[in-house]
Amino acid sequence: MKRTHFLALAVLAVLATAAFAMDPHAVVNGLSLAAGSHIDPVALASGSALGLVGMTASSVPYTNETKNFQHIGAVTVPPGETRDVDPTLLAGYQPDAELQSETVQLDPVAELLKESVSAVTAKLAELSDDDLAKISTLETEGKNRKSLVEAIAAETLRRAAEKNGGAQ
Repeated sequence: MKRTHFLALAVLAVLATAAFAMDPHAVVNGLSLAAGSHIDPVALASGSALGLVGMTASSVPYTNETKNFQHIGAVTVPPGETRDVDPTLLAGYQPDAELQSETVQLDPVAELLKESVSAVTAKLAELSDDDLAKISTLETEGKNRKSLVEAIAAETLRRAAEKNGGAQ
């Protein structure tokens, strides 16, 4: 990087830091600069983390309702004042329910295939037609156990014969 570019970025970093010093609650591009944070001109010049040190991608307002200063991460919250803080550092923090449900919900058909061939074969009759087709695809693309593939095919044929009115 040319020396003039670095110098310009350093001046920009100093000006931006001064702007944040005048307004500690300032937000730039959805990121808030926490108290005591600064803009690092070297990191800014290299493009590393946009040169912003102490920035958090998401923050929530926190009001200190006690008589004492509270320290939440790198943020000091004076009594009776509100500051933006990282929500993961607050007592009782719970991640979004939507994120939790995505991580908790497992595909029961895929989970069934982790079982032994005899355990899966015993449960084939309980599966819906869609789940039976899905388990067939997953098994042939996955472990492709011959005896299980044959059992799935036999169950599929039994159901087809049953739908056509004849029993095998």
